[in-house]
Amino acid sequence: MQILLLALPLVLLSASSVCGQNLIPQVSQQDLQKWVATPQAAAKLVGCAIQYQPQCDPRARAIGGLMPALIKANFQCRPHCSANGQRTVNFLVNALRTRYNDQWQRLGTHFTQRQGGGSNSGSSSGSSNAVPEASTAELRKWLASPAAAERTITCIINYRPDCDPRAQTLARALPALVRGNLQCNPPQCSASTQEKITLFLVTLRETYPDQLRRLQQHIEG
Repeated sequence: MQILLLALPLVLLSASSVCGQNLIPQVSQQDLQKWVATPQAAAKLVGCAIQYQPQCDPRARAIGGLMPALIKANFQCRPHCSANGQRTVNFLVNALRTRYNDQWQRLGTHFTQRQGGGSNSGSSSGSSNAVPEASTAELRKWLASPAAAERTITCIINYRPDCDPRAQTLARALPALVRGNLQCNPPQCSASTQEKITLFLVTLRETYPDQLRRLQQHIEG
């Protein structure tokens, strides 16, 4: 799905407020069952949560991006997230704990070590990791044609089930990004993230100005 991007800088979100933004992607019960149907499926799910690859379901990486905040909240996001979001979290946590404990340990070890290794505050860590990244190749693909660019902006403005879940995250990040004059500096985001923000905006401005106007009008309300 071509929606954008980017590990956009949720500079106003602390780790404890990630779930409050209701960023947990919608996943059907059928998809959840598939994700943990076999040891191989569970290993792929955890691998995608830890390190996103092109063959991964973007929703798995979205959940992975929220893991630091969920761990801190003992995997509870109610009442700030939807009931369906909490059910998704509960199902995956219980499935990994009871059926694939090795993968549960793998997931916990990764995020515990990452949190413990940070030199900045938990708020900064949560901000920079809350949004899943997209590669430059993915970003170019999402803006590869007028139709692709139109779909990307449409998914940001009006998220639908067939959009990449990262659209929801990006839509919520935009106000903070605009208030930051489209700049995000360490520790809120990495230099790579800023490069992708710049690439995205420059491509819209130079190649798809009509889509940039749509986005601006949406932000301005």
